[in-house]
Amino acid sequence: MGTLVNVREFISEEYTLLKKSAKYEWRRKSNEVFNEDIFHDTLVKCISQLNDKLMTKEELTAYFVGAFQMNCLRENNYACNSKKSDEDINNINIDGETTISSLNIDYEMILKRIENIFGKDYREIFQLSMEGLSVKEITETTSYKSVRYKLDTVKNWLKKQYKEKDLKD
Repeated sequence: MGTLVNVREFISEEYTLLKKSAKYEWRRKSNEVFNEDIFHDTLVKCISQLNDKLMTKEELTAYFVGAFQMNCLRENNYACNSKKSDEDINNINIDGETTISSLNIDYEMILKRIENIFGKDYREIFQLSMEGLSVKEITETTSYKSVRYKLDTVKNWLKKQYKEKDLKD
């Protein structure tokens, strides 16, 4: 069994090795340029989660590589979902052919109803989406949590409301 070390000591001593391991993992799974942000986020995560625990260098390396792989997966999923959710709300297909923009709905009235039913944050998220901001951009500019969930909630509510109301005419 190897010598037990603190995670902070390990990272400061083995930074270059960890970076090489991360780059190797990155190249195995991605054709893109190595993402330094994910690497550093993983270092911070390891320090915060392991804090003052003593582990062997082999255990810490394995932990770091696993954490880095998970962070890469999360980032990849986030990027894919951002692309999907960035569609213009006006072009949401309600029943196969009808879109929100074709229903002649008063935009201000929709915003007021969204705020009354869901709250100010949902209205702001929806409004920013209508202005063309992506989920990622909305998250960065507002610092709201669960932006994708809130936007999807409003979209689904709109589909349901106006499908029932306006499509029966």
